[in-house]
Amino acid sequence: MKTTKTIGLLSVGLILGIFLINLVNAQTLVAGKIYNSGYTDVIKDVSITVTCNSNVLTTTSLDDGTYAVKFNENLCGLGNSVNVNAIKEDLSSSGSGTVIECDSPNDCTEGYVSIINLAIKAKQTSSSSSSSSSGGCRTNWKCNEWSSCIGGKQIRTCSKENIYCYADPKDKPVEEQTCSVETIEPKQSEEIQNLNPENNENQGGLSKITGAVVGTLGTGWLIVIIFIIGILVLSLIVRFIRNRKTITETI
Repeated sequence: MKTTKTIGLLSVGLILGIFLINLVNAQTLVAGKIYNSGYTDVIKDVSITVTCNSNVLTTTSLDDGTYAVKFNENLCGLGNSVNVNAIKEDLSSSGSGTVIECDSPNDCTEGYVSIINLAIKAKQTSSSSSSSSSGGCRTNWKCNEWSSCIGGKQIRTCSKENIYCYADPKDKPVEEQTCSVETIEPKQSEEIQNLNPENNENQGGLSKITGAVVGTLGTGWLIVIIFIIGILVLSLIVRFIRNRKTITETI
């Protein structure tokens, strides 16, 4: 009777021990395969970083592109989120998944598993990502004319030729510049004429009279008239002298 009880207790202890060993050694498998961007070929020697509940494991993809890491179940278990980052030279990719129960015990000995396949491609620069966000096209900047100089400044507006495409902000022309207004001094002769309006009127009247005479008679007739006037004046002078001499002799 005692032997039977002893055997029973040993059996229970053995089963319990196996259960505890399995509980302690229970692990979560995170695995997958790394492909090129077109999923036409696998890529080896890719650096893999797997994160689950802030716990990190690293590995490298094999010749067939596969990778695998195992977390202890108490660190990464059922329902937890898993993040995978893959990097090789200028190629990179990332993905995420959730830990689930392994459906087929024949395919995996672990109780939980997360399969994450990735396609890595060239890293995008900030300019290419901005271009792709604008539909993949690029355009140039165009500006309107400068404004008048006001307060020592001129402004203009520059915008994209195609508002739906990307234009590099570094290439945008300046939209504000300093300026100065040049003052033109009036001519001195104009100032003098403005200060003496009477002289201008007198000179203008004389010019008008002379011009009228010359214009009416002509230059040749003007000379003849002056000559006749000169003869008459000379005759009067001679006559005056003779009359004066005659009066003197009579006295």
